[in-house]
Amino acid sequence: MKKSFSVLAIATTALAKVPSYENSEAGFTQWASDNMKNYSVADTFQRFAVWQENFKVVEQHNKEDNSFYLGMNALADLSHEEYKATKLGYKPKTPSSFGAIGTFDPSTVGPPPASVDWRTHTPKVVSPIKDQAQCGSCWAFSAVEAMEAAAAMNTGNAVVAGAPQQLVDCVDNGQDTCDKGGEMHDGYLEVMKQGGLDTERSYPYEGSSGHRCRFKTGNVIAGTTNFAGYVNVTQGNETALMIATAAKPTISIGIDASSNKFQLYSHGVFNDPFCHNKAAMLDHGVAIVGYGSNALGKDYWLVRNSWGTVWGDEGYIMMSRNKDNQCGVASDATFPVYKN
Repeated sequence: MKKSFSVLAIATTALAKVPSYENSEAGFTQWASDNMKNYSVADTFQRFAVWQENFKVVEQHNKEDNSFYLGMNALADLSHEEYKATKLGYKPKTPSSFGAIGTFDPSTVGPPPASVDWRTHTPKVVSPIKDQAQCGSCWAFSAVEAMEAAAAMNTGNAVVAGAPQQLVDCVDNGQDTCDKGGEMHDGYLEVMKQGGLDTERSYPYEGSSGHRCRFKTGNVIAGTTNFAGYVNVTQGNETALMIATAAKPTISIGIDASSNKFQLYSHGVFNDPFCHNKAAMLDHGVAIVGYGSNALGKDYWLVRNSWGTVWGDEGYIMMSRNKDNQCGVASDATFPVYKN
């Protein structure tokens, strides 16, 4: 009885975290105000209709016995097709081994702890959550987050936020546009070619593509000028990924984020048995910054997204761990390494 009560208490507390709106014009108006949405008169009716459909999805899901909750977040006015077209920009064009200098060897690292959260490291090695806006540049954010974290660990300095716009503008001469998307390992190789990663402050994000490459060597982040390349984590091996995560503050990964439940995720351990785990089916670049198990015994990966703090659990999602590589978390995992 005590166990049942505690589980109910946890579920009740978790549900309370979901912002509540009425499925009405007044509720939509309040949601739009909360999320700083401004529509034309004509567009308001279309957005309201889409919002109502998403409301039904959220309401039905949260009535069921699930390990995670959905919410009317800032993406709730996007149809499923609009969401996939504007937010998912990871487009694998070549095998993940292209350009890699090797595969991570777990035997070189000691036994991993039961849980890790690199956000608590001092000095800080995980930068604040970023927002890619309406641009399929997730791959650039994922690569940058792995490089800036590696640089912080390498130098012993607090993390300096890197510039995803540098990768959007410069990789393949800007051919990986917001509409086309790209892949993370191209970002590593471009930074190596240019001789460093610019700071976000000196090369601010614009949420658009088609600009000339404006990289300047005078603004590079310390610790990003001497990358030797990147290594892969053995494809599909969650144990190897766990050991790598315990050793490296940020691991760049590709995932299948095509579900509307990922779009509307609020908090809890995301579990989608229909999620693809094959490398060719991945469509979104994110980054792992930890792992653990929650109070209900659900194993998770702590994953940072690039959709701002208004999405998910303040920009983060807990994704299922040890569930047959669900959503492909271990299908394309990489991190940058240094010259000896």
